[in-house]
Amino acid sequence: MTLVLIDRIKALLESTDWSIEAISVNLKFSDVRGLYRIFSANVGMTCGEYRKLYRRRQLPSQQDGTFE
Repeated sequence: MTLVLIDRIKALLESTDWSIEAISVNLKFSDVRGLYRIFSANVGMTCGEYRKLYRRRQLPSQQDGTFE
């Protein structure tokens, strides 16, 4: 169950510009701190760090949806 939740959080961090608070509401967390705790404990970094790392790995032409 936790791994499925982590995968869903990762997908939202990768595919949206939603705030962490918006992601926590979308995933029915009663408190954003719960999302932070679960994510950090399982991934080893914060949600913000993960999003930055993921975006740095993307090629510039992939970020805007165009491919040259």
